[in-house]
Amino acid sequence: MQTLTILQIIAIAIAVICAAIDFRTRKIPNLITFPSWGIGIILNFVLLGAQAGLWAIVGLIVGVFIMMLPDPRNKVGFGDCKLMGAMGAFLGWKIVVIAWGYYALSYGLIALVRLLTAIPWRSFKAMVHAASVGAPATLDAEGAAKINKTMKEKVPIGPAVAIGVILAVLLEKATLQFLGFAG
Repeated sequence: MQTLTILQIIAIAIAVICAAIDFRTRKIPNLITFPSWGIGIILNFVLLGAQAGLWAIVGLIVGVFIMMLPDPRNKVGFGDCKLMGAMGAFLGWKIVVIAWGYYALSYGLIALVRLLTAIPWRSFKAMVHAASVGAPATLDAEGAAKINKTMKEKVPIGPAVAIGVILAVLLEKATLQFLGFAG
């Protein structure tokens, strides 16, 4: 079992707290993220030295921008970007990049589960049967409305970020080995 550092424990705690808040309110408060930036950088400087403090600043920048780049339709809120920046301030750029990868996988799974739970399976079964016999396959208005409503609802990203951070911290070495970056 891997021993976690104080920086990793604090980062995971912040991510989990923000995930719970985001799940309930669909917002990640600046009151947590902005102070976390400074605390993460200062703790890195104090506990690990100047080089770690500088890497924490790089981690903060990478964390913020890595969440902004792949989002051409602005689905990611800036609270999510600030949260990932805080994770970078505590954990450094390398772990925040790994966390982003696990976040992306987690978010995809969460979105898929939400979609699968929105599908009116009785109607879907009838559509598949109709299509198999060459009849027009249409979804009833109620089923279509349920899917449309689910697709328009904002999915909280904080829980996926927390999952990504936890997995990145616990699986950093294994992930780097798998990707060919560590012996």
